Amino acid sequence: PRSLCVDADLARARGYEPEDLMAVAEIAWHYLMSGGLKLALTLYEGLTAVAPEEAYFALALGLVHDRMNDPRQAQDWYQRASRLDPGDGRPDINRAELYLEAGDRAKALQLMARGAEKARRRGDDVLATKAEALLAHLSQRR
Repeated sequence: PRSLCVDADLARARGYEPEDLMAVAEIAWHYLMSGGLKLALTLYEGLTAVAPEEAYFALALGLVHDRMNDPRQAQDWYQRASRLDPGDGRPDINRAELYLEAGDRAKALQLMARGAEKARRRGDDVLATKAEALLAHLSQRR
């Protein structure tokens, strides 16, 4: 995980240093990746409460909800992450995948294209390539 912009003043006012928050996020990420979804959920909820302007925490909380099969909450958190960091393509691509699962191909294609463009602009070639491959595949299956 990488920090985008922890609101240092707000976090410090609440008694947390940005480095401490990112250390907790690292632990939460390990729980998420190893299937400890409830622990990851609790940690990321705490992080979003302490640092509500940190896009990475919102994105990660969206992923937790996604893995917990709660697409509505996942969509909400991904959308929040996108608002907090409009140049990050990950929330759009994650939302596109949820729309695909729900059968809304048009919305999925729109978000996937937007996410790919953002990823390309940010220099995240791996993510852009993934999104562009999905777009190409979906375009062939009309």
